[in-house]
Amino acid sequence: MILLMRVVAGCSALFAVVMLAGSFSPAHPEERGIIAVLILFSAALAVFLFVRAHQRSKRSQMVSLDRRLLALAQGTGILTVPHVVAALSLTSDEAKAALSQLSKDGLAEFDVDAEGAPIYRVRKLPLPK
Repeated sequence: MILLMRVVAGCSALFAVVMLAGSFSPAHPEERGIIAVLILFSAALAVFLFVRAHQRSKRSQMVSLDRRLLALAQGTGILTVPHVVAALSLTSDEAKAALSQLSKDGLAEFDVDAEGAPIYRVRKLPLPK
């Protein structure tokens, strides 16, 4: 779906460019208003579709990361930043942000271990039926 949105957005942008190039010498001056509306509509559609495709792609990546984090926590139910960095090849900042988001989403709780190191306890989730 994301690819389709990007293709349609690209076609719409190309159409706007072609219409813009053709608008400099319209055969009939009364067509300028229609051409302007078509250019604006095509450009707006292209921008809207590119933005939506980017948002969907980002959301898909976040869901994928959440799934990988939950799978990583299956054994002990505990995640730490160094563990996530090593297992998922993320930077420390990316791991901290991902674990923080997991906590905000209610899938994990922030805690500290006996040595005072930050940990995230993943909540037991019901298995899908």
